[in-house]
Amino acid sequence: MSKNKKTTFVTAATLATTVFLSGCGLFGGEEKKKIDPPQDASYIEESEADVRTIIEVAADSPEVNLTSDELEKAKELAVEEWRNVKTPSEV
Repeated sequence: MSKNKKTTFVTAATLATTVFLSGCGLFGGEEKKKIDPPQDASYIEESEADVRTIIEVAADSPEVNLTSDELEKAKELAVEEWRNVKTPSEV
């Protein structure tokens, strides 16, 4: 292998290695920022209908396989729990 080909090969290998390793963060570079969820956000259901809708949407996901009776029971349990965490003036 001639000196010119060796130089080209070494340069290409060095460049490729540098690009590869810089992508994985080995050379430091920019520090990743941690993202925290908003502290003042609230996810409050306003009514029993909202609670029932949330359960229906969750039941539509492919991982959940509920019969219609199980879905109704899940809605009732969710509404009951929602009532337990709400103050009487909020219900």
